[in-house]
Amino acid sequence: MSRPAPSRPRTRLSLAGLVALGLLALGSPLGAGVSQAATGDLRSTVDFGAVVQRTTPSALGFGSSTYGANPLSSTVQNDAERRLDARSVRLPVGFRNGRVTSSAAGGPTTLDIPALVQRYRSWGYRVLVVIGGRTNDTDVAPGDATQIIRALGVNAAIDYSAPNEPNNRGLTVQDQLTTARMILNEGKALNAGFTLWGPVWTHYDRSAIKTFAAGMGGNLGGIDYHHYAMGSTSLSTAEALRSTPSYGQEIGEVRSDLAGLGLHAPINVDELNFSWRYQDGTPGGNNRFFTAVNTVWLTSALGHILKAGGRGMPYASQNGPLGIMVEAGNVNPDNRPASSPMPAFWGIAAWTGAQVWPHYKDAVYSATSDDPTGEVFAVNNEAGGYNVIAINKSEADAKRLSLTLRNLPAGSYTAYQTNPAAPYDQPVRIADGSYSAAALTALTLPPMSVTVLV
Repeated sequence: MSRPAPSRPRTRLSLAGLVALGLLALGSPLGAGVSQAATGDLRSTVDFGAVVQRTTPSALGFGSSTYGANPLSSTVQNDAERRLDARSVRLPVGFRNGRVTSSAAGGPTTLDIPALVQRYRSWGYRVLVVIGGRTNDTDVAPGDATQIIRALGVNAAIDYSAPNEPNNRGLTVQDQLTTARMILNEGKALNAGFTLWGPVWTHYDRSAIKTFAAGMGGNLGGIDYHHYAMGSTSLSTAEALRSTPSYGQEIGEVRSDLAGLGLHAPINVDELNFSWRYQDGTPGGNNRFFTAVNTVWLTSALGHILKAGGRGMPYASQNGPLGIMVEAGNVNPDNRPASSPMPAFWGIAAWTGAQVWPHYKDAVYSATSDDPTGEVFAVNNEAGGYNVIAINKSEADAKRLSLTLRNLPAGSYTAYQTNPAAPYDQPVRIADGSYSAAALTALTLPPMSVTVLV
């Protein structure tokens, strides 16, 4: 993705106790700062005995744009990225003027990429290296990949991909395969087990993905492509939110195509966000990046990716409105501090916990709901319990969550909830309570909010 031009009170009562005190009367929200009454139930059934997908704690990460601040240049950015606890990162890397550095368009020309990779690896993060060209994304010269791979190494936690968005420069899948085979040969000369990801298309193109996979055969390291909610044409919020299930559907299609080719490889949406540019036709610029809309949209999209067995990397660490953290000197209508969380941060954190609640682990459970503007996902967590993520996509209506729980004994829970009126802020711990072996009811979800029950 090219750089867009800048514009210039906690309780320990059970749910029954809360109802008795009137804190849940008439469906009033539970501490999230929204006073709207619930207009209906979001009924969901979660079956903790039915694992629908296996995953890994590193399946969700983020793209490092290499713009603005990074962990080497800013302690604040370093701490923000580490706090997010998204355990994989994607980096654009090229061999330029005799050094291994960023290959991002308009990016830094002296960034010490080997040191940055070492920093991420010291945190236990996986790294996906996108091999870029000498002057743009795709003009990779013979020998460049060798220099990059030697500098960064070949191990189980570092993956490499073919160049970024070749179709954005008018190149075909066959052109990308030619470059990929050159990189592959150089990688195998250093390590016989070297594989390569691709095709790194600008959008979901099932035919292009299948052709690339077939051309790579057993040397395919993984599939990656990009998918933004919008960018060429502005969509309404409701349209964008309705589209999030397509992320899971696409991954299912690609998995089916790979199986037909006799291949099994990870599938990664390695760039996603609400739009691929700020000035996308939305009047005044797409300021929904700075609202709860982006938190809700991203939480939902990542949930569908995980439930389908895919991987996701929202773009990007810093990139103006598309940033996960605020970039100094770029569009910042609310004058937030540099490197502080953007609403997108909390969309990723819904899954990773951001050191507030436990990180998801390795299982996604069956969770169904009866309302198209409400979604529920369920995963296990690294604390030995479970996280249930409830999303209210409605722009106007609060909902009363009613969970039917299967294959789970009675126990206790803690609930955290985003405040749509304060989208940059950490979700509030709204309740510590207990649930029966069959149900948890009466929790209210404000419009355009995410609630995590641990």
